[in-house]
Amino acid sequence: MNKPSVVKRIFGATLALAGGFLVLQRGAPFLPTPAMIVSDAGAQSPPPLDHFQCYQSKTASGTAKFIPLPFVVTADQFGEWRFEVRKPAELCAPANVEGSDAGAPGHAEHLESYQIKRVPGTGKFPKTLNQTVVDAFGNITVDLLKPERLLVPTAKNLSTPPTALGSPVTDHFTCYKARTSPGTPKFIPHLASVVSDQFGALSVNIVKLKKVCVATNKSNEEPGAETHNEHLVCYQAKLVSGFTPLRAYTANGFGNETLDVKKPIEVCVPAQVNPNPATPTPTQTVNVTPTVTPTSTAATATPTLTATPTPTFTVANPGTPTKTATPTATKTPTPTATATPISRVCTIDNTVSKIALAVKHPSFGNVRLVGTLGGSQTLQFGAQDANGVRPVTIPANSLQFDPVDISLAGQHVYICVKDAGIDGVGKVDCNGGDANVNLAVRADHNTANPPGSNGGLPQDPECDDTRVDPDGNPTSACLESVGGSCNPNNTHPGACNSPTEYVESGTFASGDFRVAESLTLQIVSNFGPDNIQCTADDTYSAPAILRTFLTTGIARATVYDANNVSNSILDHNAPGAAPLGCTSCITQVTGVPRGCSNITGSGGLRNLKLVGALPVLDIDPQVGDAGVTIEITCN
Repeated sequence: MNKPSVVKRIFGATLALAGGFLVLQRGAPFLPTPAMIVSDAGAQSPPPLDHFQCYQSKTASGTAKFIPLPFVVTADQFGEWRFEVRKPAELCAPANVEGSDAGAPGHAEHLESYQIKRVPGTGKFPKTLNQTVVDAFGNITVDLLKPERLLVPTAKNLSTPPTALGSPVTDHFTCYKARTSPGTPKFIPHLASVVSDQFGALSVNIVKLKKVCVATNKSNEEPGAETHNEHLVCYQAKLVSGFTPLRAYTANGFGNETLDVKKPIEVCVPAQVNPNPATPTPTQTVNVTPTVTPTSTAATATPTLTATPTPTFTVANPGTPTKTATPTATKTPTPTATATPISRVCTIDNTVSKIALAVKHPSFGNVRLVGTLGGSQTLQFGAQDANGVRPVTIPANSLQFDPVDISLAGQHVYICVKDAGIDGVGKVDCNGGDANVNLAVRADHNTANPPGSNGGLPQDPECDDTRVDPDGNPTSACLESVGGSCNPNNTHPGACNSPTEYVESGTFASGDFRVAESLTLQIVSNFGPDNIQCTADDTYSAPAILRTFLTTGIARATVYDANNVSNSILDHNAPGAAPLGCTSCITQVTGVPRGCSNITGSGGLRNLKLVGALPVLDIDPQVGDAGVTIEITCN
């Protein structure tokens, strides 16, 4: 069995969709751990769920801010979704709710709640009506409106940063904003409920249903979780007794955080969603409304509700279909004009296509690690507009990449690359003249100090500067600190890592491209019995999502104060130019355009070259900072 060794450490930062060419997300290491390994074993049911009391929380002032994760893939019983994880919102402590479990306050596993937002261009959750949920409070019929939170198993400490949970037994959960379905019995409030957790005993009024949280397989870390049948229903909780805000330290798969815990806002209880709707629903809805006189009517009405959940997936307002059917003006299929895009396959030439890392190694000096790229992808070209620009789409299912092997002195890291389920988008300018074909991507390892003679980003004493990438996604500064979330290693406590800065320039020549693709990467630590890389029996790291901006212009990566050495620079050394402290560094690559007449003719995409680059800080404690470049040539 082949296993990567030392070079694997250079991928100690998690590759993620964060809006660079190839973006490495500061956070948990991108190396397989026992909790991350994808197992071929059958899905196992988790132990019984705790009740939880959730407290409104936010990043503590003066501490490292949470860096948004622009792309996380989740799967639950309602489908597969792609979210941006934006910021922490609540901390949920295991709780003894009205005598449910006296031992729960002593349990270690908490849940941290994060705001989520659908990634633009991905599938939208359809309102899902008349779902039956059953919990300790009874039975209620609800409409699920949209996903709004991700619950992550979390370690918590009140005095010092904890160690992340090694192997959580609690699932992740996707929480959907919910309401009681119109025309069905409402939730009966539970007043002055006693809820005890690690913060003490409180009295709260449990007022109304707010969210339904379903077991979730996040980033394929827990295959089968989407089939688990124990979920959480969260109810608004209004504080009756007093609560003193406090500070808590947390650690989970997204990193370490320091939170200001404000006040209790929700109580979440274990529940089942649509459990055998034919049997339990009628009897339990009667129990929900014991004070209503026409009990029998409620009982007879309920079965019809339980029959409706499935049809409501397709209900679109009974009157509307007939109206939308009348305008057979949809016969004017403008689609027929766009229904015939020109499709061309780019077969990636693995003799010249590569991914490379340029590093300034403290012992070996300037080193470039190179791995070959091969495979294929399809580019579809839409109609040319008045300015000569054709939109380009790269269907996700057309992406096929050969296994990647990066080696240095006999040491190897093996990577498998596949699509992330999102179509690539971009354009080709057939006539030339559009702006911003080139992209320089820059980072400063320490903006606590002003720029030096070799350049640098502006001084940022507060370490709170932000920038945006070409898609408009924010990038933020981050303070390295022990136990912080700035990067996986926090090698230089006190150093302010700048936001990633993108500088667009240049003008499209005829046939120049700019495209953005989303890919999933996994490191292989064991090839399995067949001894072949990237097959089903391999042992993989957790999947990492990356966003690549590729151009036929110039892509360049620069690191100022490289390796946190003042005025050191990791940058491309152009022939004949002063080395600027980085002799023979290659961090800039140049693409090759392809004329539109060639694309539409028999030559196709032959010799088209797409390139990208980005800076990465502290890619590994031993290796330091890196400039990453990617080159894809079609043959």
